[in-house]
Amino acid sequence: MEKTVIKKDGTKQPFDESKIRKAIAMAVQQTDLPDERRGPIVEQVSNSVIGDLVSKDEVLSSEIRGMILGQLAQLEPSIVESWKKHEATKSSS
Repeated sequence: MEKTVIKKDGTKQPFDESKIRKAIAMAVQQTDLPDERRGPIVEQVSNSVIGDLVSKDEVLSSEIRGMILGQLAQLEPSIVESWKKHEATKSSS
């Protein structure tokens, strides 16, 4: 069975792990981190989150967000700030 993500508005869509990687990468790019730290952080967090979701058939998008931000907060809090700034900009447009 295909894994499903339940969006904030209640709609469902197929799980796409590339979206997790892209979202983390975008947040990482907007920080002062050196290039050699960026790739490993994206891989570590995305692999961990995706691994945690393996046993679930459905997952809330907010749950995925929380997992990502929790991991990032432990590794590099500046990325969490970047993520939240991006969200604020996105929701105000």
